[in-house]
Amino acid sequence: MTVIREGDLVFDFGSITAHLFDDSKEEVKTHGVSEMCKVDIIAEFPDYLLFIEVKDLDDRAILEAKREEIERSRLAKYIEGNDLANKYKESYLYLHLMDQYTTLKKRYVVLIAKEEIADAQLAQARKRVINQTFMPGPFGRGWAVSTYLENAAVFDLKTWREFYPEITITRVP
Repeated sequence: MTVIREGDLVFDFGSITAHLFDDSKEEVKTHGVSEMCKVDIIAEFPDYLLFIEVKDLDDRAILEAKREEIERSRLAKYIEGNDLANKYKESYLYLHLMDQYTTLKKRYVVLIAKEEIADAQLAQARKRVINQTFMPGPFGRGWAVSTYLENAAVFDLKTWREFYPEITITRVP
């Protein structure tokens, strides 16, 4: 059983192998390249890798009095910035240069850890992540590497449970 804690969230992957990939906050470094921004977790499914970036809008560190204003600001930052795309690109680059998982298809999920976010906002965030994660090849053509990115998505907790019921997420009180 693989259990990973990311902030206030605990992911139970059951029999799925998963790794804490962004180890910048950990005492023991497993990847040793602090200059790269990396996704938080990588899970190994039989036919693909799932790159997971977690953004927690319900983090206890947010002051209760300004919660709504801060949530709106953070959500806008996640949707409008390209940090989310860069985390995937640099994580992919790291694995590729380390010659790891080169034959598996890749999927990228940004989990905005809030129970429910408006469908329009999720769709806008997904479109932005897909557009910014895509890298056109030389002369505007595609790349020879077909395993770069099969799909990308942005989920809230409700949507996560629909797509990945085998991976449970609980919040530590």
